[in-house]
Amino acid sequence: MNTLFSSICFQMISPQRPSSTMVIRAVAPLPLQRPCPNLNLYPRIVTSLSLPQIRTVALFRGKYSPRPAVSRRAAETMTIPPSVLLSAYKSGASPISPGTAQALINDYAGRTTSPPSEALGEKFCSDHGVTPEDLTILARLLLRLNARGSAPLLRHLLTTCAHMNVPSAVVHLHSLLTAQVLRGKALEMAQADLAAMAKRLARVAPEHAGAAFRMGETAEVEGKLAEAEEWFERAGRGEVMEGWVRLGVLRKDRGDLQGAREVFEKAAEMGSARGCYFLAQVMEEGEGEEIEGVGGKRLGLLARAGAGGVVEAAYELGSYWRGREARFAEEWFLVAASQRHVESIVALAQLLMEKGRISNARTWAQKAANMSGEIGVYGTEILQELSRMEEEKRREKRQEERQEERQEEQ
Repeated sequence: MNTLFSSICFQMISPQRPSSTMVIRAVAPLPLQRPCPNLNLYPRIVTSLSLPQIRTVALFRGKYSPRPAVSRRAAETMTIPPSVLLSAYKSGASPISPGTAQALINDYAGRTTSPPSEALGEKFCSDHGVTPEDLTILARLLLRLNARGSAPLLRHLLTTCAHMNVPSAVVHLHSLLTAQVLRGKALEMAQADLAAMAKRLARVAPEHAGAAFRMGETAEVEGKLAEAEEWFERAGRGEVMEGWVRLGVLRKDRGDLQGAREVFEKAAEMGSARGCYFLAQVMEEGEGEEIEGVGGKRLGLLARAGAGGVVEAAYELGSYWRGREARFAEEWFLVAASQRHVESIVALAQLLMEKGRISNARTWAQKAANMSGEIGVYGTEILQELSRMEEEKRREKRQEERQEERQEEQ
């Protein structure tokens, strides 16, 4: 029997002593197991073994298990058309020559393996002798290009410029992230970036008119109209003419036509086409001023707005001239229809049909017919009328040919 004790106690029953105990001790007990030393008394020595590094796949990863490092993939570089770069350079919008601008974009795309940061931007600017504002101009050119696949490079570049405290980069990046969130294509990281950029935008807005305008847009979307008016007014005073326009629209919506007219006049004086259009609307609603003849104030405002690309103004001018001068009506309808203004497309097709220009009318009527709703119905009706007119013309032509043949026979 194995035992770890050095003494064994046997209890024996003898006739002399009803109860006695005899203790038998071993003279030299042989331990069956080597005594275990107290390891806490000795320093722990770990023998390092040179084992082969075997990559395994962890089936169950713990909460604090290290994650494998993932290398960042460089953003795809974008080629900006030379005409865009040249136009920006000649107009003074960009101080960078076209060849240098493209080379900068290509080099920066190769550096996007690192996360955007102030250090990255300062190193890039130092290497090429450019400023953070120059980098922001490159980002604006990419934004203007709006090419497929340019979003990763654009976002990285704008984020770097924002880290270098360029206010316009903060504004553009906030707009870009907001658009991604509204489209529902943003990840949690993008939403977190938007929240951080909103705080940065609020810090620069009091001193930057563009940021103030962006704050007004955000407040308007959130339903904070009083706050939006304050930001739009601040932007307008900072020479952002669209700030006056948006402020006027808010005042007009709450019934303050006089206040709206005042700020629309400021926008129109600064050359805002939308300001001219809304000023013409307020003049009609507030004072009942009709469009006067050539030289009239409302007509002049609408002409400035239509020439500036406001399709509603171009359509209103086309409608005004349709019963007076068809040539002017066609020009204004064409301006609006070329920008896919649906009412102008139908009006232009009808006007061309009345002039007998069947081929041109069919082109615009077909565009209307391809649309849904009432516009599509109107377009289909015009096409049917054009087909009837063509058939009638062919019938008249056959009759004329027969009459000529009869005259020749006689």
